Amino acid sequence: TVDRENYNVTTVQFANGGSNFFAVLNSYYKNRSVAAAVRTSLQDAMFEATNNYFALCREISLLHVADIVVENSTGIVKINQGLLDSGMGTRLQLLQSQTQLAQDRQQLVNQQAQARAAAINLAVTLNLPLSQYILPQAQPLEKTTLVDPRAPIGTLVALALNKRPEIAQKRNVVNQQYVQTGAALSPIIPSAYYQVQGGTFFPASQAGSTQGQQSSLVFAWNFNNGGVPIVSNFGAGLASARAAKYDLNNTELQIAAQVRQAYIISLAAEKNIEIAKEACSQAQEQLDLAEERLKAGIGINIDVIQAQTTLTIALQNYVRAIYAYNAQQAQLRRAIGGFTVKAVQNNLRYD
Repeated sequence: TVDRENYNVTTVQFANGGSNFFAVLNSYYKNRSVAAAVRTSLQDAMFEATNNYFALCREISLLHVADIVVENSTGIVKINQGLLDSGMGTRLQLLQSQTQLAQDRQQLVNQQAQARAAAINLAVTLNLPLSQYILPQAQPLEKTTLVDPRAPIGTLVALALNKRPEIAQKRNVVNQQYVQTGAALSPIIPSAYYQVQGGTFFPASQAGSTQGQQSSLVFAWNFNNGGVPIVSNFGAGLASARAAKYDLNNTELQIAAQVRQAYIISLAAEKNIEIAKEACSQAQEQLDLAEERLKAGIGINIDVIQAQTTLTIALQNYVRAIYAYNAQQAQLRRAIGGFTVKAVQNNLRYD
């Protein structure tokens, strides 16, 4: 017999199966996944700001082109006015050149609006006052290389698979799924208790009473419904982990394809700059010859206008070729996961 008034039981649980362990692991990988998602958002924001900056440079450069075109058209009008005054030209030629000048001025006004709109887009991205007219400090036509041109494509792909936060996020999701699969088996791991019993005991065969303590180590398993839910939950968790692993492999494949595509397009865009620059030189020479022929009275006004149009298109193509290269360099930099805060603070230099 036991004196119930002086009897006490102290129980200490130091292992609650596997639920606590797997809960800690699940939170760990979940937090890492969220942190990787945040880094992805930051890279997307910096990539968008870079693209909008290059777009502003493009529009400012096209504005310079439109200004050059108006200046050239004004000169052509003066040439035709001089020819008319000297009796070597016709009023039709003068009207043709004046019409072309009016069209070029209209294009200049439209381009001014496009440049202002690009500045507003960049201000929105940078969270700056929209009333500010942002202008690039560097030359708008500057060719910008953001990825080391000496790096082989294999190195860039390996760099992307190592640095892209999207892959880090997917890997943590896979680990989280495996942890949840293990959590389904947590009932197999017993809960452990340490019990200490103490009080006054009255042995049945002896007179008097004794004071004492008894301690025990207790293990308990929880198999509800014969363990059937454990098996089913484990199978479902394993299927989810395999699906997450497939998603990770698919993401790695897509990222590798993005790097290769951006690399190839960037090489082509760089080659197009050289071609566009050569076309500008040829178009300028064509315009110079047409103007000289017109001044000498052996050319016609239509040839000058056509040469002016050709030069305009060539200059615009040159600007767009540089923008395409810069944009593809930004795309390649994003594809390898290079838009980090540290890289931006380092002016996105690749060396």
